[in-house]
Amino acid sequence: GDIVINIGAFTGDTPILYANAVGAEGKVFSFEPNPHSFEILKANSSLNKHLNIIPVNKAITAKEGKYTFHYSDNNFCNGGFSSEIDAGIGSAGHRVPLEVEGINLTEWIKKNIPEKSWDKISFIKIDTEGYDYKILEENKNLFKYIRPILEVELYIDLSLEEVKKMYTILKEIDYICFEQLVDRDCSLASLNTPLDKEGLLNVFKNVSSGENIVAYPKERYNNEINSN
Repeated sequence: GDIVINIGAFTGDTPILYANAVGAEGKVFSFEPNPHSFEILKANSSLNKHLNIIPVNKAITAKEGKYTFHYSDNNFCNGGFSSEIDAGIGSAGHRVPLEVEGINLTEWIKKNIPEKSWDKISFIKIDTEGYDYKILEENKNLFKYIRPILEVELYIDLSLEEVKKMYTILKEIDYICFEQLVDRDCSLASLNTPLDKEGLLNVFKNVSSGENIVAYPKERYNNEINSN
């Protein structure tokens, strides 16, 4: 019955996992800006009609509008940088431009999910090739209010300053972050000791191809720890 928001859904493998978890009464809103990947996402969603996956062909950006993302090849299947991050030329070789439609996450939620259902938004996955910390920053007031568990990527081409910024934002909105030790498991039982800023930087320094971190609202973490 919960609502999951998957930002950077690609062709739809993770939305299927989330939709199985929330069941027929839940919803998985799957944002994918790349129109080529989006067609496959829609097809995979249609093949799983018993699941409630809602594909959305939008990028999550600061403001609504058109943006140029950059991909590593002409098949548009590997990555995607926003021109806001690196002017389209990333160290990973993302040089093929593609125009996409952007929408602000907070504004989209206000328009598309009734406020009485906001407490059901329990999990948000963000995987946006380095733009993750900007999504956190641009929607701080939203996360202060709805308090979902967050899963975000420590993208390999972030700078140390950007990683520090991610930690600072999470601390500002009263979240505690953890290294994700078991693939796609975000339960507290699967997580290790909470990371301070130096701990997060050490995790990042050992990233080889991108690694996810999980962030819990501080009050939820404290409640679960105290109950155990």
